[in-house]
Amino acid sequence: MTTSKPTTTTMMMSSTTTHSTSSMMPTSTVSVQVIQVSTANNTNALVFTPNSVTAAVGSLVQFQFHPMNHSVVQSTFANPCIPINNIMPSVKGIFSGFQPTTGLTTPIFTILINDTQPIWYYCSQGMHCQLGMVGVINPPTNETVVQFAALAAKATVNLSPSIMMNTTMGTNTTLKANATMTAPITVQTHSAAGSLLAASRESLFSIVTAGIIVLVGMAAL
Repeated sequence: MTTSKPTTTTMMMSSTTTHSTSSMMPTSTVSVQVIQVSTANNTNALVFTPNSVTAAVGSLVQFQFHPMNHSVVQSTFANPCIPINNIMPSVKGIFSGFQPTTGLTTPIFTILINDTQPIWYYCSQGMHCQLGMVGVINPPTNETVVQFAALAAKATVNLSPSIMMNTTMGTNTTLKANATMTAPITVQTHSAAGSLLAASRESLFSIVTAGIIVLVGMAAL
């Protein structure tokens, strides 16, 4: 299990819906944990790094994609490599979509944590899930990503969600090679109970969680 300390950054937040300049907004910071999808050195390693993180309610988890073509799909612990909504039809699971890149850009996909229930996920490309490309956010004490990977290795299928199924696609964006990310500009709210809200891809956009908040973020390209 990868145990490296998650990368964090901050994002400006406001409790008002007024679209004024960020300097005029009452602000606070929110933690952003970054998970690398594959590796940045073009080795196409089948890993999420780190593959197990603990994220507080209200914090963000951001996936940054590296070559060649990967995805993030939510599953259940008992059924890795299968979208969660195949098992629990009423639940909207996380799906980043496939994110092909040659390394000249870095696609990013970010979720907002609304609760501390475990989020098990995998890459649905080829046999990547069976080969160990799996991870977890907020693992329970009695289940680990090592156990999850062992179950995934025995899976007979590796499925992507159907766009016709009860799954919410995120709105993704990219960073240019060697760019500095000051804050993610794509956010998708997530609740393990099944509440997903897609955010608009703008430098200013609103998400309904407990009330209305305005997230101010822009990728420095």
